[in-house]
Amino acid sequence: MPKEAWKGAGSRPVVAFNPGTLGLGSQCAFSKQLAGVFQDEYEGENIAALLKAGYAVAATDGPGYLDGQTHPYVSGADAGHALLDIVRSAPALPGSGLDARTKVGLWGYSEGGAASLWAAQLAASYAPELNVVGDASGGVPGDLKVVAKGLNGGAFAGFLVDAVVGLAASHPAMPFEELLNDQGRDTVKKAKSLCLVGTVTALALQKLENNTTGGLGLEQIYALKGSDGRTWGQVIDEQKLGAGVGRKGAGARYEIGFPVLQYRGLAEEVIPTATQDATRKSYCASGISTRWKLYPGEHLTTDQLAVSDTVGWLGDRFAGRPELGNCLLP
Repeated sequence: MPKEAWKGAGSRPVVAFNPGTLGLGSQCAFSKQLAGVFQDEYEGENIAALLKAGYAVAATDGPGYLDGQTHPYVSGADAGHALLDIVRSAPALPGSGLDARTKVGLWGYSEGGAASLWAAQLAASYAPELNVVGDASGGVPGDLKVVAKGLNGGAFAGFLVDAVVGLAASHPAMPFEELLNDQGRDTVKKAKSLCLVGTVTALALQKLENNTTGGLGLEQIYALKGSDGRTWGQVIDEQKLGAGVGRKGAGARYEIGFPVLQYRGLAEEVIPTATQDATRKSYCASGISTRWKLYPGEHLTTDQLAVSDTVGWLGDRFAGRPELGNCLLP
C-alpha cells in the first residue's frame, strides 16, 4: 500500500501483479525476494512505480513455493487462478482500506504476462465479483509448442526444463518420471533447486533427447498418453493463449469485457516473436479492444522499458478513459 492517501476519484485501485520467471526453488518466491531473503528478482521497480502512482499492489508468488511443493510453471489455469485469488483477497486484509468493488488492473511480463493474460481470460467465470478494468501482458509465451521448439538445446533451455517440470507437477496423470534417464533425473533435481540466473546458466543447451530414455524428442513426447487418456500434446495445447477468447456477450469460452495491452521487444531472443504476434492477432480477431506496443529491447530490458507506459495505461483504465486499441496496425 502507498503511504500517501489516495487522491483520485472513488476508492484506491489495486493492481494484481505476477512476476516473470524466478525459478522453481522455494527460495525464489517473489515475496521472499522482495523481503530480501534472496536476491535474483528484477521487477521491484515495477512494484515501486505502481505504488508511486498511488495504486495498491497485490503481487502473487504463484502456487507451489511452499516446502514440498513444485511451482506449476506455465500451467495456465493455475497461474490465472493464483493472480485472481491474490487480488480478490486484498480487500479482506486488515487495514488495507480497499473496497471489494474497487477497480482492478492485471499486469505481468514473460511468465507473468502469460499469467496475467490467463487471469484476464478466466476473470469472468472464476472471479466475476472483481471489477477488472484492464490487463497489461508483455513478452507472452502464447503457444508453448512454438516456445519449446525454440528453447530446446538453446541458450535458454532452462526455461523449457522448468516448463516440463511445472506441467508435470500440475498434470500428475501424465507420464514423466518414467521417461527420465539418469541425466534427466539430475537435470530435474537441479531445476527444482535453482532461481533465475542458476536456471539459465546451469541448464543452458539441455536437450530433451539427452534427458529421456530412448532419446525422446518433442513430437514423440507430445504423442504419449496419460492415465486420463489425454496426450501430452493435448495438455500443451490447453495452455495456448488467445484460443477461444471473445468480447463480453460473444458466447466465447473466455469472455473479456475490458481492454488489453500486449507488448514485446524488437530484439526478443527468448520467446519466439511469432507466437507473441499470433496471440495479439487472435485477440484482435475476437473483437477484444487490444493495444499493441513494441520496444527497442531484448527480452529482459523490454520489461523495464515498458514500466512507465504500462503504469500510465493502467492509470487511464482506472480513470475510465476509453481504449479502442490499435488492431488496424499491421
